[in-house]
Formats: sequence, structure tokens, C-alpha cells
Amino acid sequence: MPDSLHAVSCSIPTMADVIGYEEKSPVIMRNIVSGYPRFVTHRLLGEIAAEWTRRHRLEKRVLFLTPSAAAARELRQFAGPGGETLVEATIHGVHYPVGSPEAGRAAAFAQHTGLLISSRRAEDYLLANGLAGKRQAETRAEESGAPAAIASRLAGLFGTETGDVVTASSGMSAFYALFRTLGDHQAGRGRNLWIQLGWLYLDTIEILRKFTGGESHRLFLPNVFDLDAVRGALRDHGRRVAGIVTELPTNPLIETPDLAALGDLARRHGVPLIVDPTLASPRNVRVFPEADAAVNSLTKYAANEGDVLGGAVVVNRDSPWAEVIAEGTARRAEPLHAADAARLAHEMEAYEATVDRMNANTLAVAEFLQNHPATRRLHWACSPENRANYERVQRRPGSPGCMMTLELRGPLADFYDRVNIPKGPSFGTRFTLLCPFMYLAHYDLVSTEPGRRYLRSLGLEPDLIRISIGTEDPADIIAAFDEAL
Repeated sequence: MPDSLHAVSCSIPTMADVIGYEEKSPVIMRNIVSGYPRFVTHRLLGEIAAEWTRRHRLEKRVLFLTPSAAAARELRQFAGPGGETLVEATIHGVHYPVGSPEAGRAAAFAQHTGLLISSRRAEDYLLANGLAGKRQAETRAEESGAPAAIASRLAGLFGTETGDVVTASSGMSAFYALFRTLGDHQAGRGRNLWIQLGWLYLDTIEILRKFTGGESHRLFLPNVFDLDAVRGALRDHGRRVAGIVTELPTNPLIETPDLAALGDLARRHGVPLIVDPTLASPRNVRVFPEADAAVNSLTKYAANEGDVLGGAVVVNRDSPWAEVIAEGTARRAEPLHAADAARLAHEMEAYEATVDRMNANTLAVAEFLQNHPATRRLHWACSPENRANYERVQRRPGSPGCMMTLELRGPLADFYDRVNIPKGPSFGTRFTLLCPFMYLAHYDLVSTEPGRRYLRSLGLEPDLIRISIGTEDPADIIAAFDEAL
């Protein structure tokens, strides 16, 4: 989903399908021909890998197609020895023995950092080498002006200048570039402890876990509203803290910290604050002047057709770390492939109007779901415990973003299998989309009773449903929920 060669989502229509996908059931996996590109190898990348495997006799190797020499080098450093690199047409393919621990770590690196070539870059390679017949038909902006157009649009949304925007090949590759930039800088000052405020998106957590030197270098503060915990952490560890990372709001509980108070604490202790406003969009919330840098996945809202991966780091020019962040991130970030930038620039022309329509629809659907007897709890930007903090960062009234998370009174599968709404990963698309988020992102936890108890101890219901509201007629969205509930 959508009906495009470059779609970033796919339909997973029943809970049995979800579990089969997570457990890699052969029956289900035969039908998963596409998916979120960092988790499911895109068919076009698979075609290149098959061609290189045939040509270079790599039958007992697994190949990872990275966009640059730097990405290939970092993958090999993370995965470990035994990797070899092939280079063709600026694509750097790193390969490891099939089934080896190194191959597993390489796959994790690719997922967490997003440092793989895009499907459009693969398409260009296949066409240039006579391995594909024709290009996917789609509307694009002019390639030559696309990067500048994207940067300009983002600068307007964040209220800054185009020179403060660094675009990247995905949201996670943007975060990785920023994280490594600040991490290297801070390590030289003896600061190697990262504070994770709130339960954040899966791969943000994984980068903080796996690229910091171990759990002793990550401090997880689960409650975004508990500023006393932040004060205590900064009091006890302030000279070691490299940075604070949070989301505004968080994914999937849609909780908004007190940004003003958090920013004040960070500045008084000399600690950079990184904020990700992707869930609500920079159209709806502001992160400056409190944040030192923002990370934004452009796959959501900006690529509202659901067929481009992209990301950006936006620097607060008044931050004491502005120069370090801007220079280092621009040097490290993998740029958008030209074709991806052209497609994204086209879709961003409708950014503001699309987000505004989603906002209005979310207000209507939230009112319906909050009052439905099947709803146990609804998490969204305007939940009672969240509203005050959210309204302080909201750019205009009635702008909650497209996201909400639903906890049901009844069994998850009964609702999920019945609801006549597209079901799959991602959000911020023009079409409404829902998923059993904890199953797709944290199956290792939801599939065991100790894991489920752990999630509940953090306020995370394992069977929650994450909902991304689209731009359809709100009456149709509500009718689909009403029928299933």
C-alpha cells in the first residue's frame, strides 16, 4: 500500500497474518512481496542481489546494498569481521556468510540505521544495466530543484532557514547521522551517557542501545511527565550526559513532555536536547527554541502518498552545538537519491493542506472513539493527561496530528480481523492506516508473558491499536470503526 512499486506499507489483514509474519511462517512470507523497506527487502534490491550473486558466485553469502563507501564501512565495523565489499555504479554491496552472526548483525545495522539503497536507486541501476523493462509511472518534481525545494519547505515548517536543514535518505539515517555526530563530539569531552525520555520508536531505542557502548551508557526514563526523574538524572550524572532524546509526542502512547521545562533543564546542565516531532508533524508543533536539533521522518506526512523514504535533521541555529551538529550531520548524512527527492518534492506541495485535513478528521474520529463503549482508553494529543503540554507547543488550535492509539475492552483479533480499514506499518499517509503496533515493533515482548508484564508496567498495553487518520470523508472512517466495534 499504496498500489506502487515503491510503496512503504503493505496489507497485513488478520492477526494470524501478523503473527505469521513475525514468526516467519513460510505460508505468510510467500505473500509478503513488499513492506516497510528497512524491515522487508524490496523486490528491486533483491533483483540486484540475485544478479550480483550470480555474477560473483555469492550463493553462500548474504548481500547488503549500501549507498556509499562510508555506509559500507560502518556496516562492516558494526557487523564484525568476514565481510567483503563489491562496488558498482556507486553501490557498495557488503556480503557475509549466510546464517553467520555477522550477517545477523549486518541486517540489524541496516534496519536500525536505514543505510540501504532506496527502491528508486535500485530501479535506476536495473534500468541502466538492461535488467528492467520500464520505470514506474509517477509524477515527480524537477530533479535539479528538488533538494532545495524540500529544504525550503522544511525551513518554513520549522520556522528556520534553509541552511539549518540537512536532508537524508530516511528518518533513521537522519537520526543516526545526528547521533553519531554528537556522540563523537561528546565522547571527546568525557560524556557518554544518553538519556532516553519516554518509550520511543523501536529503532531510535535500538540505536541508543547498540551504538552507545552498552546499557551502561543509556539511561531510560519511561515517564515523559516526570521531570523530577530528569532532574535527578542530570544531578547524578550531569557531567557524563551526552544528550537527551525524546519525541513530541511519543510513539505509540502519544505523550508530550513539558518542552519548556525540559529545555530549561537541558540548557542549565549543558546537555543537548534532541526532539523528534514526526508523530504530530512540524506543521502542528514547534520544537524550537528549546531543542538543539530536531529529527523528522519525511516518510510521514511529507511523503503523504506512502511511497518515499526520507528524513531530515533541522538545527537550532541559536544552540551552542549548532556548528558541531550542522557540520557533522551534513558530512555524515546519506542524501536522498535524486529520484526520491523529486517524488518527495512533488508530494510536499500538498503538505499543509493534507495535514490540516488530517487534523480535522482526527478530531471527529477521536470524539467518536472516546465515547464508544468498546473503548477502554484512547491515547491522542488531547488526552486529559497530555493536553496542557501539547497545547503549549501546538502551532494553532485544533491541530492534533493524525495519530491515536486505541485500547479495547474486547479481544484484539476480533476487532482487527473485522475492521474494513487498511492495516499495515507506517503513518501520515492520505489513506487511514492502522496496525497492532507492539506486535510489529516488539514481538519479542508481546509474545511472552514476562514481556507483556514488562510493557504493562510502563503503561503500554500489548494489544493496543495504533491508528493513522487519513484524508477520506470522516463519516466513512467512523462508519468503518463503528461496524467493527
